Amino acid sequence: MDDQLERDLADDIARAIALSLEEQRAKENPGIAMGADQPGPSNPAPPPQVVDASGPNDAAVRQVAPPQQPRAPQPAAAYPNGHVVDGRYANILEGLRSTNDIRQTEAATDLAELLLMGNEESLPNLPVREIIQQLNVVMQRENNLELTLLCVRCVSNMLEAAPRAINVIVDCIPTLLLKLKHIECIDIAEQTLIALEVMSRRNAKSILHAGGFSDAVMHVDFFSMPSQRLVYQIAANCASHIHPQEFNLIRPCLSDLIQKLTFDDKRCCESICLFFCRLIDNCCRSPERLRDIAGPNYEFLSKVQQLLTIQPSTLNSLTFVSLLQSLKHMCMRCTDIVSALIDMEFGRTLRFLIVGTDRGDATVDVNLRSPQHTREIVSLVGELLPPLPKLELFEISLSVQQYMTNAVPINVANGGVAPAGSALPVIPVPSGEGVSVVWQYVNEAGELVDLTPAETTLLEQARNNGEPEVAMELNGQPCYFDMIDMEYTNQLTNFIGRLDRRIVTIASEPVEGEGTRDIAKEKHNKHLIELVSMVFPLLVEIGSDTSCANLRYESTRVMMHMMYAIESESQLKKVLNNLPLATYIASLLSSNRNHCVTVSALQLVHVMLDKLPRLYVPLFESEGVFHMIKVLDKTSVKSSEDSQPPKKVINLRRGPIEVSATPTSSSAASSSSTAAPAPIVNDGASSSAASSSAASSSQASDPNAPSSSSASAPGPSSSQPLTIQPIRNHNMYEHNIGFGGEGALGNAQYAFTNGLMEMQTPFGRNMGFRRNTNFGGAQPFDQPFSQEFTNMFYRPGAPGSSASGSSSAHHSAGSSSNSVNSGTAPQVQSAFLAASSFKHILDDRIKAWVSKEAQHIIATYHGKSNVYDLDRGTITELKRIARNLASDKDMGAEPLEALKTLLLTKDVSSFQLNHSFLTSNLINYLTDDSCDRKPHRIPRLRLFCKVFMGIDEDNVRPEDPSGEVFAPFDLLVHKVANAVGQLEQFQVKVTNLSGIAAAANSGIASNSTPLRGSQALKLFQSNQIRCNLKRHPSCKTLREWRHGRGSIKVDPFTAVSAIERYLVDRGVGQNASESSSDNEDETEEETDLAPGDAGSPPFTGRIEIVINEHRVPSDLSVLQAIFKYSMTRDEDSDSIPTNLWTYNHTMYYRAAPREDPKASSSKQKKSKKQHTANYLKAKPIVFSTGQPPQPANSLTPYLSASLTKELYDPCAESCVLLRILYGLNTYWYTLYDTLPSTHAAILPATAFHSSKLVSKVQRQLSDFLCVATQSIPEWTTNIVEAVPFLFPFAVRRNLLYCTAFGRDRAILHLVTENSDEQDNDAGSTNRLLPRIERRRVTVKRNALLADAVITFQQMGTLEAQLEVNFDGEVGTGFGPTLEFYSTISKEIQKHSHGLWAGVSQPFSFNDEGTPEHYTVADNGLYPKSVNRAQHKLGKNDDRLKRFEFVGRLLAQALLDSRMLDIPLSSVFFKWLINQEDTIGSADLEAIDATIYKSLRSVTLLEGEDDVAALDQVFTMPGDDAYELIKNGKNEAVNKENVRNFVDLVTYWRLVEGVREEMHALRRGFEVIIDPGVLRTFAADEIEGLFCGCSETSTDNDRIWSKSALQAAIRPDHGYTHESPQIGWLVDMLHGFSLENRRKFLQFCTGSPRLPIGGFRGLNPALTVVRKIVAYGNSEGELPSAMTCYNFLKIPPYSNYETFVERFQVALQFIYSFHLT
Repeated sequence: MDDQLERDLADDIARAIALSLEEQRAKENPGIAMGADQPGPSNPAPPPQVVDASGPNDAAVRQVAPPQQPRAPQPAAAYPNGHVVDGRYANILEGLRSTNDIRQTEAATDLAELLLMGNEESLPNLPVREIIQQLNVVMQRENNLELTLLCVRCVSNMLEAAPRAINVIVDCIPTLLLKLKHIECIDIAEQTLIALEVMSRRNAKSILHAGGFSDAVMHVDFFSMPSQRLVYQIAANCASHIHPQEFNLIRPCLSDLIQKLTFDDKRCCESICLFFCRLIDNCCRSPERLRDIAGPNYEFLSKVQQLLTIQPSTLNSLTFVSLLQSLKHMCMRCTDIVSALIDMEFGRTLRFLIVGTDRGDATVDVNLRSPQHTREIVSLVGELLPPLPKLELFEISLSVQQYMTNAVPINVANGGVAPAGSALPVIPVPSGEGVSVVWQYVNEAGELVDLTPAETTLLEQARNNGEPEVAMELNGQPCYFDMIDMEYTNQLTNFIGRLDRRIVTIASEPVEGEGTRDIAKEKHNKHLIELVSMVFPLLVEIGSDTSCANLRYESTRVMMHMMYAIESESQLKKVLNNLPLATYIASLLSSNRNHCVTVSALQLVHVMLDKLPRLYVPLFESEGVFHMIKVLDKTSVKSSEDSQPPKKVINLRRGPIEVSATPTSSSAASSSSTAAPAPIVNDGASSSAASSSAASSSQASDPNAPSSSSASAPGPSSSQPLTIQPIRNHNMYEHNIGFGGEGALGNAQYAFTNGLMEMQTPFGRNMGFRRNTNFGGAQPFDQPFSQEFTNMFYRPGAPGSSASGSSSAHHSAGSSSNSVNSGTAPQVQSAFLAASSFKHILDDRIKAWVSKEAQHIIATYHGKSNVYDLDRGTITELKRIARNLASDKDMGAEPLEALKTLLLTKDVSSFQLNHSFLTSNLINYLTDDSCDRKPHRIPRLRLFCKVFMGIDEDNVRPEDPSGEVFAPFDLLVHKVANAVGQLEQFQVKVTNLSGIAAAANSGIASNSTPLRGSQALKLFQSNQIRCNLKRHPSCKTLREWRHGRGSIKVDPFTAVSAIERYLVDRGVGQNASESSSDNEDETEEETDLAPGDAGSPPFTGRIEIVINEHRVPSDLSVLQAIFKYSMTRDEDSDSIPTNLWTYNHTMYYRAAPREDPKASSSKQKKSKKQHTANYLKAKPIVFSTGQPPQPANSLTPYLSASLTKELYDPCAESCVLLRILYGLNTYWYTLYDTLPSTHAAILPATAFHSSKLVSKVQRQLSDFLCVATQSIPEWTTNIVEAVPFLFPFAVRRNLLYCTAFGRDRAILHLVTENSDEQDNDAGSTNRLLPRIERRRVTVKRNALLADAVITFQQMGTLEAQLEVNFDGEVGTGFGPTLEFYSTISKEIQKHSHGLWAGVSQPFSFNDEGTPEHYTVADNGLYPKSVNRAQHKLGKNDDRLKRFEFVGRLLAQALLDSRMLDIPLSSVFFKWLINQEDTIGSADLEAIDATIYKSLRSVTLLEGEDDVAALDQVFTMPGDDAYELIKNGKNEAVNKENVRNFVDLVTYWRLVEGVREEMHALRRGFEVIIDPGVLRTFAADEIEGLFCGCSETSTDNDRIWSKSALQAAIRPDHGYTHESPQIGWLVDMLHGFSLENRRKFLQFCTGSPRLPIGGFRGLNPALTVVRKIVAYGNSEGELPSAMTCYNFLKIPPYSNYETFVERFQVALQFIYSFHLT
């Protein structure tokens, strides 16, 4: 007790002394207050979260303020920096300074606990520096390991509690590394790794130079797996700071790290790959270092090849792309590495990555990989080829790459050198290459992000001028850039990040001599031919199928490179044999709007015509390639001639800006396609810009002042000035423009569109450029800026501004900032001018080259009939046939026969079909039903079927095993489908979320790959939108909320109705006249209105939200509302403004007009009456008359010259013809009275698919923002609804879930379908999923059907997600719900219910259970027919109730994306899609083929006696009690009425006998889902929506193949793909019967069926882990599963026999959760 009193007394004395010293110091320095630095003119106030003024805060202040005056020496008794130290801190410091080990241990323990539970807010004035110094001293002692461990733990905890104090904590790095180098205790070493890993994220350079890299790696094998992960992460972080001069620091560890590349642990492998990628990126300009990395025997390349071929891949998307890019860098610099890769047959590895298999006949699945992945693979293929020579044809490639990458060349930015006297280092620029400079910064997530071209230009000019600091905005946040220490500071978060300046070389010639590469080419010519032969056909497929312009460019560029590399004409012909290359090029030129793709296509045309002119000149003539090149030439010439185009008005957020289309200065620069770009910004740019700024200022002040164009900056600044019109309409971005306060432009509001400029935050320099880091995406610079326009924004004293307002912002950062800020305006102006004008110079240069190249090709090769064997007869014959088809006279079969002969004998192109008018005339021939046309339509259609399908009255549906009979029709369909792909010009709008991801500081690495799935969801769920709520000016009945100055922050997916309820709850519904007028001085914190004043009546009306005078529907989300009504985007833009999160989006509210209750009531009654009328049918009169109604002709809707949805696209006419052909292909039998042997379609459905449109729709539906805001482009839904047969089932199902069931379910579907399962953590993803309302119910297994019926009746119209638990069982959540759907599916198939037609079959759940009898049918279940004319049933018939329940069950399963196990017939679904009036003989064959064949054979009997011998009466076959007509038992079937008998059987069996049941089913379905959403599906496809993958599909063999199973299974937690148990599982599943497969799926997933897509459709994927056996031997343990997560746990069995035997036992318990 005495000791404690003494310590307390000492603490009190110490605090008193410190307080006295602090008061004396405050008197001597009035600008410094007690305990903290007082804000002042030269010392900005730190944010309240800063914990240590001596630590990271000093570094932050140094970026902003001038150097402070040195402080006077302090007495030793005082704490440094004048802190008043808390008593607990003092005790801890005193204990650490003690020489007593026990006292030190107690202090270290207290400190560790304090830091563990604290953070920067709860630990104010923590003396970080003093604590670190004492910990450093204690850790250097070696006699107390426990104390050392505690100290290391304190360092780790401090890094977590005070992350911004890391600049001080790094002082202990040498001590920590010493503990790691000489390991005395493994716990100390592992704790040291934890601390070093955190420090390496921002201070890896300190660790690297202290020798920490080798210290961490040398003992890695001694650590546990978590510690090994830390080691490799430290190595990866250090690699960012390794340059060629520092390579020796890591050289000894390279070989060990190379061997670890194929590490079993995924996270370790990722970190090692990241280490090498960063190392190669830093050393990419040093061939010697790259060879050192590759190793003497190229071990690195071999390991990478092995790593890439592991399936399924262990690499995530970012690592995969980075690894390919690293290999590309190595190939660009080192020819020996290229040779090594070729010798290693690396081309086969790249082919495997493209197609996903080793099979030689495999085709490309464009959906197998993302476009970026495929692009990187293709780009690496190009690096394995010999370099292109210096020819004029290829020199444009440098400009194309600059145009696509937005790189700003050094000679454009600053002339390439620093000025004299500059303190900044000058990096030598290599000559002979296209050299660009790229500035990059490290964001808070640790990712290296490129700055925009304008930001790069601004920093480059500052560096050129020798300025030490630059102030500008980065992603909407104010930042200061230290040009000497190469760091930047975020003024809002005080985050300090690294800044990099890199020289990027776009090589126009090989780095090493051409001779070396030529020798290498000769040496490896055989391998090169093999590479080209393997990959070239794949590139044609990729370019044809993809909708990504960048991937098409890369594929075409590499194809051109391959064609040039092959010198032998025979080898070239062998490669090009049977490839539709001319068709591909025609498609590129006809439907492409990307200049770069056009350039690569023209280069490919040039090379092919030079090498094989006699082969390809005729092909290009027939395919229309020359025609499209002539169109390009006209377009380019027209574009270049418009040197002074009229001004166009661009849509803005606040009003229009008139802007000239092109700068006048760019035409001269683009006159020569080979001239080097002239410097746009020179050394005198700043001074000239500054002088012109003053001139523009005076001119802007005086409207009558003369033009100052002569004083403007040289170059592009002479372009036409921008005319800014006053803003009249308010919009979402309401902010003042200026350098602070009311801003330089006062209250005037302006905006600039296309993402170029977004003004203005209080910091005063919103650069606002749209970030576009995707390779070759939409370009950020579309128009140049005039000097007058730039000066209007960046000068003090602009109209409406106050001098004080401008100067206060300049001086807020201190006096030293004035020199920086004073030059900012000219720099920003020059940045705009340089970046935008250089972009236009490149654009003009590319257009000029295209025009020149097009003229050369046309002049050299087009129309040379005397030189080349051109086929002029085909187009002439097609035109003749088209004229005959259009004739009103009966031309017979001649034109059709001529077309058939031409298709079979000539290679007719899609271009020839389109330009001969054959398409339009054939449409008219097949659809015209006017009386004047001879012959009539039905005979013409029959004639067409006879010519192209071989069908006539005597041979309906001929057999064609060889395919020769249907070949003409197949060719015609193929040509028309190709024409659709070649002509279509639908534009995919995929939003680039990289800009707003970076602006949000979300920690998402968005600069490498587009955000999709859960990554995009995480971005939007982690940020909030600021909304400014104002009363609408026209509304006088509601109160103003917070006097119109209040704003709220809401989640992006918050419903607008929630804001309406929020306003009502805050009392805005009170009458405006009742609100007190004397509350104007009320503070903002006190302005929340009460729900209602005492005595005032409650608000009974409704509030509606208005944006830009558009009423916002209440069911929209806030993000949808802003995106739809407030955010105006340019048509060519792929980004949204980066200030989505930072600016207030104004929403007006007003009282909604009251509805007339009488009108509303009458409307509801009318709707109910119409709804009921749909199901009220007259009593069946067929029973009395004996004449069934004829079914509607299914072909008639297809015989139309227009589409059901208007398509404003050149391919519309071809789509119409293809739709007609599809109708004839499917419903050809409706043209004939004879019953055919089969109603099967002529061609499979895949013959009508358009791979190009499929790719476009899939890419459009993968865009998160379009789906999340339900703003999918109209063309997407229109084309799928108009011609659904162009798209496979999976694409239409994807569109259904993205559009039909609301935003939340669309997002849920998008996340589960499009997320990369290896990139995302399932737990974190589930937490971010939309909050869909759930209905939890409990059912009993022994009363399942009754409980289920009650449950669905109670749910009513509620569209909640159903979640089911079984009474008395432990399973909960997703697994039991799937089990419920599977079990209820079996329950309603019980034969005792009498619902279905079919036979009874016994089935038992397990060997001990009593078998139950279920109804089965070979072709699917269909309701049992009941003759209502004979059997009257009441309205409350249980049978009808059960069918209504089945309808609800189907709808709920579809809504929740669950699978049922009910094998339903395709005819069953015709009732759901309102096609019951088309049910006929074809459907009878689909239901019961045996009955159909029997009835057909009766109709074919020729003699009357033959029919009479059957002794058949008018009763249902097989049921004599079921009469088809009144007194049918006494009416015999004869030759005259046999067809009527067949029609009656069909009608009663399929239509009238099940009408009431199917109407009841549809009523139940419509309660939850509108059946109209199924209109894009055929009846035989809908089963896949409800029941998943068909068990009778021919794809089952592929789905259950060993290779597919191996790729689908994800081993984890103890198992790898090499584990024998995984191999045994694959072998067992491959050999399973259908029944065992169903049991296995039921056991693992809760459903006996696979979803669409097979195992690839499972989400989450099937994961197999090692089961830990608690007691006894693992041989007796059974496998278990977690159906919620598709998780299978298998004990480590010793042999295959035991493995199979244990599974056989476990699969007996598939219908309970005993093994969960």
